[in-house]
Amino acid sequence: MYKRQCIGLYLFCIFFYISCTEIATNTDSKPAVKRNITGKIHIVSWNVETFFDAVKDGTEYKEFTSSSSKWSRDAYEARLNKLCEAVKKLDADVYVFEEIENDGVMYDISNRLAGNSWTPKKQWQYGCFAKKKGTATGCAILSRHPLSSLSVHALDIRTENTTQPDMRPLMEVSLLVDGKPLILLVNHWKAKSNKEKDTDTWRNWQESVLAGRFIYASGKTGTKTAVVACGDFNRDIFDFDWTETDNKNITLHHTSFGKTEKIAVHTPWIQGNGRYGEPGSYYYNNTWERIDSFFADGSASLSDFTVETGAPWTNDNGTPAGYKVSTGTGCSDHLPISCIVTF
Repeated sequence: MYKRQCIGLYLFCIFFYISCTEIATNTDSKPAVKRNITGKIHIVSWNVETFFDAVKDGTEYKEFTSSSSKWSRDAYEARLNKLCEAVKKLDADVYVFEEIENDGVMYDISNRLAGNSWTPKKQWQYGCFAKKKGTATGCAILSRHPLSSLSVHALDIRTENTTQPDMRPLMEVSLLVDGKPLILLVNHWKAKSNKEKDTDTWRNWQESVLAGRFIYASGKTGTKTAVVACGDFNRDIFDFDWTETDNKNITLHHTSFGKTEKIAVHTPWIQGNGRYGEPGSYYYNNTWERIDSFFADGSASLSDFTVETGAPWTNDNGTPAGYKVSTGTGCSDHLPISCIVTF
């Protein structure tokens, strides 16, 4: 539980690079086959850890650009192949990725997955990408179902005692399954840092943006719109405000112009009777953390929540096999999480 002591607002931001398109360039032009007449889809959310391409743009991290770096076109191709194998193995309908460098990476992923297959239902031919200009990585969606109405929401806070750091925008997109819309909210919140004293302040504000979109979509409109949020929140699920009401277990706070509104949402991490999902999605200082999550409201419900612990993205002890530029080994320092969304 924490208090909001700041006054500010969130804005629709136009200073971001965004892309939403049918991204598989070697497929036919027919729309995706209707695969889920009951309104069920399988979604995977995964922070894929600094997934850069082989072109130096000046925003990459130094381990990818230094004179002693082992990063190369061949290293990129090998990493791309590894990610695509994981995508095929998990076989979800929709993938949400954090820490993708640009939309070119998404084209590479989609085209590689398409291969020689011309069957639309086997392909992920729709995609979205967004990031703030001049930053290293952004968030992306890869989908078997059509995407539309992409927008990004960002903060402009000037009431704190410190300068606002760079923060990733919240992506909002409509996912269409047999004509049924699902609003998908993609998050990658401010990371914890020893160099910055109070990064939780900025995560609080990012929570405010997310809560505002939930309130607008499934509260202010007076409808039962299906809304799902997912991503890397850089906040353990136990550090959110817990609640118990109507099968909802987390309260999100929206603060604007000195007024705070609350909305209760569901997360599958909390399973009732003192139980919660095992293991975590991130392993740091010999401790599991549950910082990647799903939240749902409106007519959306979540089931079959799983922390995916298969090879090759885990070590022998089940912890995430983080990617090592020097050796080309590993996949990501986060584990993918997945669930079934019914709406």
